[in-house]
Amino acid sequence: MTLPRPTLAAFSLRAKILDAVGAVALVGSAAGAIEQIQSETQKAVEVVELGAERAEAGAAVVEQTRAALARIVESVDDVRPLRAQIAEVMAEVSAVAEQSSAGAEQVSASTEQTSASTQEIAASGQELAATAAELEQLVGRFKVQ
Repeated sequence: MTLPRPTLAAFSLRAKILDAVGAVALVGSAAGAIEQIQSETQKAVEVVELGAERAEAGAAVVEQTRAALARIVESVDDVRPLRAQIAEVMAEVSAVAEQSSAGAEQVSASTEQTSASTQEIAASGQELAATAAELEQLVGRFKVQ
């Protein structure tokens, strides 16, 4: 028995079938690649969304920091006039302390002067008493008749 020889139509049909099988394989391969691209794209979207959330949180922290710094600047501005007032009060306290010290020195000097005067008076009193005793002896010699 002899097999029939393939005809040109059979070769052509065979080529079409092979092309169709190749196209199906190519479509299957492309579908896998598309799925992989979609998966990677989804991961990229998730990363971008996470980055956006972190950026928003960072912006909130920056705003809180800005507000805190603004309050610090306000506090410093409030303290500046107080610093000048404190300097004025300290100058007044220093002046009062100097006056008090000068007054204390004057009191000390007056006390020393009073002490010296008291000693002089005591010495004069002793001299006067001695003179009185001498006069009494001298008068005692004379007798009135």
